[in-house]
Amino acid sequence: MQINLDNVTQFINQANLEDQKVLNDLFDLLYDKVKQLASIQLNKLNPNESISATQLVHECYLKLNNSKSLSIKNRNHFYSLSARCMRFYLVDLVRQAHNQKNEGIHTELKVTQLIQQDDLDFKLLELDRLLEQLEQIDEELASITELKFFGGFTFDEIADIKGQPKSTVFKRWTMAKSYLINLIEEGQNQTDDNP
Repeated sequence: MQINLDNVTQFINQANLEDQKVLNDLFDLLYDKVKQLASIQLNKLNPNESISATQLVHECYLKLNNSKSLSIKNRNHFYSLSARCMRFYLVDLVRQAHNQKNEGIHTELKVTQLIQQDDLDFKLLELDRLLEQLEQIDEELASITELKFFGGFTFDEIADIKGQPKSTVFKRWTMAKSYLINLIEEGQNQTDDNP
């Protein structure tokens, strides 16, 4: 089957994604959107960050290519997996920098689009930790947050990925923001209590 944007889901369902050529064809076709996702993630980082969108896409491809059992449902699910791969790569990059005590990588993220407060910044590792905590509370809320924040997906796209109505996704996003604000406040209170 010849792959194109009109038959991506059908192609994914019929193809053996463990076949290198099949994954290459899929990645080539969807490259522009994956690179857009990479740019969205990098725009949330300090502009002095040295990694490029192209490099981030390449790392995502390698991670997907090295996956032993790659299961993809449709095009948006592929984008979701790509956003997750990029998140994990960036978090690993920051962890390595912290472990090596390298002062060259500063990765503060603005979360104004998340909670609409201009004065609240926190680091990528803190965001990752918050998402892990949210995942313990509700995996679905954490997944929607990751898609919205890291993937830059619209509510319509997330609804398509999740197979849910847009109104449900929006309500879940509102709940996720509330949980995140509470987790941030709890973390700040614990820091204040332990000087």
